[in-house]
Amino acid sequence: MLSGGFKGQQSHSLVRPTSTAQRSGAGSLTMRLFDHKRREIKFIEDITGAPAPGEEGHKEPNLTNLRPFPGNYPKRHRKGRGHAGGGGGSSGYGMRGQNSRGGVRPGFEGGQTTQYRRSPKWPGRPMGPGHTRTRYALVKLEHLNEAAELFPTRTIIDPGFLLDQFVVSKQKLELFKVVGGDIPLTRPLTVLAHGFTASAAAAIEAAGGKCVLLSPTTNEVVEMEGVDVEGILALLDKEEAITEQEEAEGKYVDIPRPGGARERIRAEIRQEDKEAYARLANA
Repeated sequence: MLSGGFKGQQSHSLVRPTSTAQRSGAGSLTMRLFDHKRREIKFIEDITGAPAPGEEGHKEPNLTNLRPFPGNYPKRHRKGRGHAGGGGGSSGYGMRGQNSRGGVRPGFEGGQTTQYRRSPKWPGRPMGPGHTRTRYALVKLEHLNEAAELFPTRTIIDPGFLLDQFVVSKQKLELFKVVGGDIPLTRPLTVLAHGFTASAAAAIEAAGGKCVLLSPTTNEVVEMEGVDVEGILALLDKEEAITEQEEAEGKYVDIPRPGGARERIRAEIRQEDKEAYARLANA
């Protein structure tokens, strides 16, 4: 039987007996090619058994009946399963050389000067395999003004409060940085964040507020000159308790919140909580 295959793929038989030959028992064989024309013409009947184009009941290909064509996805060869599996011994990595001993680090070029060391550098922009940069989720001054308007009793704003109240959207990043702009802060606030830009710090201090840094690893308040850490934490706990009590009483149910569906769902939940609280109070 003739067979053929490509490098990295299992060989597939290219010869198939026709249905006529199978019925008659004849030894005549015919070639079946998996090319683009057969993919277009014989896709549905070969994969799903549906009628061919032009026949009664034929359906055009769509997202509900797409299937891989035969031979597109050969079975993955598992290495290192012994000689009986065909991948024993060195498991395809050879017997000698550094690639058979775990390989080399990314960027290694056999000992010569590597590409990232040969290329010209821009000042202030470190490069290379060992370089990592800190990525921040951004908090704008508009978010602080919005929080100050929605919650007038709050004087301390931290990233957790902004996330809980949907003032900022959910972030995959765990570090928050306050960035500034041309908009001034409406009232003095003590802002807790992992970083501040120069313009944001100037705007917060110009409004009479304070910038308090948080540790990027522990999320605790960093000891800074002129910052009463114990007093800030005590005031933060007090204000959080007051906010929770006001939310339980339904004070912030009707506040319009930007952002879309999540904020509307949160408002509906708060409305249900308010009604449940009213029923308990009347009972």
